[in-house]
Amino acid sequence: MSTKKLIRELSVMVSAMTDEFEIETTNNSHLRITICRSGRKAKLIAPSTPSDRRGMLNFRSDLRRTYASLAA
Repeated sequence: MSTKKLIRELSVMVSAMTDEFEIETTNNSHLRITICRSGRKAKLIAPSTPSDRRGMLNFRSDLRRTYASLAA
């Protein structure tokens, strides 16, 4: 999967939860996603090349868990 396609997929996934997010590339070619909720921020790291079929599913569960923890 190309990086542009991965960024689009991550963008759709994150925008379903919040409109306040930022996706950037790290020095190691991973993707850093910063999400905001109620004035609080959290950063998540996603691999730039998912190595297995569970990669995006695991990231999605991390995203949901982190987003829920920002509300507390």
